[in-house]
Amino acid sequence: MHRSKSIGVAAALSAGLLAPLALPLATASAKPRAHAASSHHARNNEGYVGTTSQKSGKLALPADLRSSRNGKAVSRFDLEWIATCQDKSSLTGLSISLNKAISSSGHFSSSNSFKENTASGGSATFGVSLAGYFNRPNLATGTFDIKITYADKSGKTTNSCDSGKVTWSVTP
Repeated sequence: MHRSKSIGVAAALSAGLLAPLALPLATASAKPRAHAASSHHARNNEGYVGTTSQKSGKLALPADLRSSRNGKAVSRFDLEWIATCQDKSSLTGLSISLNKAISSSGHFSSSNSFKENTASGGSATFGVSLAGYFNRPNLATGTFDIKITYADKSGKTTNSCDSGKVTWSVTP
């Protein structure tokens, strides 16, 4: 028997730290270089919508992204997901990632894990990863993965669920 559960978990991913960008100093004799990084940022204060590689029936699950005012960060990223479990059930959920800096090469990422108590007195441990890339200002693509491990009161694993590698794409 295949069971499907919907869990109201919003997996808020931790803020990632990025190394400062080192830029060469221009001199009078230096040839001007094109600044390629600007083509890898999001549009300023823009909403992007799209879909993931996962489907519910015939419909692809949604993904959406909001860029920051200056286009150099992802202020919010939402993605709906389905995870298949060892006990043949499945989970659906929504993951939310906030305030991820976009590197000069157009990449952003986040990973986090957290533990929640279950109604039965056990726990559920969530491991979430997100990676994205602005191919150009009007397209971002990436991957997402969530793994959930359930344990009873003694800490023994009772079930595990995994979305697998989910790809996504969003445009303004």
